[in-house]
Amino acid sequence: MPAEPQKPSLYERLGGIYSISCVVDDLIDRVMTDARLNANPAVNEAHHKVPPPGFKYLVTEMVG
Repeated sequence: MPAEPQKPSLYERLGGIYSISCVVDDLIDRVMTDARLNANPAVNEAHHKVPPPGFKYLVTEMVG
């Protein structure tokens, strides 16, 4: 019986790290400027502890 062809991984279906980083870039820009989220003092404070580029890198590494 022939083996079933392997389906591409989720990582491959998402387009790899470059495509993932584009989505993360947009997401973090939106999160950092969302007035509803920043109304929470703890969230607003957390947004200022790490520079956005560093946060984007960390999220991309975790997702990718």
